[in-house]
Parts: sequence; C-alpha cells; structure tokens
Amino acid sequence: MEMEAEAYYYGRDAGWNPVVTICLLKNEAGHVAKGMAICSNLETPCKRKGRDIARGRALQALVREDNGLPVERFEACMTISETDCHELPSFKSSFNPRLDAYEKGLVRMNQKRGNGNGV
Repeated sequence: MEMEAEAYYYGRDAGWNPVVTICLLKNEAGHVAKGMAICSNLETPCKRKGRDIARGRALQALVREDNGLPVERFEACMTISETDCHELPSFKSSFNPRLDAYEKGLVRMNQKRGNGNGV
C-alpha cells in the first residue's frame, strides 16, 4: 500500500525511554491512521520494535477502515499516563483519528512532495 506520508513520535518516561511509539500514516486517498505500540514494563524499550508494531497497527486501521485494539489493560493506561504523550487514546489502531496540531505538523512535514494536500 503506497503512503503519501509516514511519521513517528514517541512518548517517553521519566528516564527518557521511548515506551510509547506512535505511527501516523496518510494514504493516497487522504485517509489518516494512527498506530500505537506500548512497551510493557517487563520489556526493554526498543525504537525499531516499537516502530514496526505501531506501523503495523496503523496499516491495519487503513485496510479495515476502522478502529481496533482498544487500550484496556490497566498497565498500558499507566504506561501511557506516565509519559509526555498528549492524551490517553481509546485504541491502539485508529482510522481517521482527530489529530492535534503537533501530529498534523508531523504528517505535513513528512508528506511526499508533489500534490500539496495537507491533513
């Protein structure tokens, strides 16, 4: 699936470890998806693994054109709340989520050149 834009950012804990990874994808049809990977407190944070999981979840949202994987576990909610993330999401895989100004800027910055469409 060809993407018009792909961007990542991280939620970091007090030790500056990337314990939450967010992937934003925008396809050629203009649909946006957000995927999230949440590192368990039993795991060592790894950006590459977080990116792979978050991207897979964003792709899943684009393919299904729906939200999926609710954030339900208490541990996951605590991990997110203890980071510098913007908000506590309802899903780890979101289709056409409401992006905040920071996320819109990331998508715009990482958009492939040529068509000039914004998010």
